[in-house]
Amino acid sequence: METQFKTTSSQSISSPRAKVDRSAEVKNLIQARNAYLLEHEYFRLCRANVLSREQVVEVVRQLYCFSVFFERLLARRIAEYSTTMDARVITMARDHMREEIGHAQMFADTLRANGVSAAEIDKLEPAMFTKALFGYLTVTIQHENEFVTNVAIMQVMESIGYHFFSATLGVMRTHGMLADAMVQHSEDDEHHSELGLDLIAELDARTMRDCKRVIEDIYRLMSFVLSEWLGVQPYAHPLPPPPRRRRSSRPPARIVGLS
Repeated sequence: METQFKTTSSQSISSPRAKVDRSAEVKNLIQARNAYLLEHEYFRLCRANVLSREQVVEVVRQLYCFSVFFERLLARRIAEYSTTMDARVITMARDHMREEIGHAQMFADTLRANGVSAAEIDKLEPAMFTKALFGYLTVTIQHENEFVTNVAIMQVMESIGYHFFSATLGVMRTHGMLADAMVQHSEDDEHHSELGLDLIAELDARTMRDCKRVIEDIYRLMSFVLSEWLGVQPYAHPLPPPPRRRRSSRPPARIVGLS
């Protein structure tokens, strides 16, 4: 059942150029945020191949926890669908869930293959920011419209995931670790972030604004997640400030009748 907090996004942009520009705007924003996120300490350590085997195992432990959450997110996304929403989005959501279901078990198998016992896996608990990311995405699914949700799950999370799994896979191979789950996510899911990208061209101004807000929020939150997974004090990886509006040097106009 659709909640009363959801916003509608049925209004379309009439100008073809505006449509193209809006799609490019979101894509460019995500690319820029990816570039900043890739300067996070986690990715620097991956590129330098200096993460220890135990650090990598701890990361996979949290990946398992988040993967359990992610399955619930995909199910919640479908459960929140109503006939007032765009059928193209729910079709993508169903296809996505069909591909992702069972991946939590894949991460559990990866842990067992690298020396973590089944008893230990059963006792794993998600770290604070792992839960915080799950909470933020849950709220997004429940209270934003289907287009904003699609940007959050597909354009943002799948894009971050591709870079994260690719970087982690390289380190796991260096340590001679079995990494089937990483291979699946880094090599087979490369184009998931493009699903629904074309729909952005049809968004109204309010939905576009909401998409940008959600993009910025998730990338900030992901910095905390990565720091926590490394076992260091979580910090917000700095994002570039918004562009400053150019101010005129001319004095303000005088209002007639006021001294």
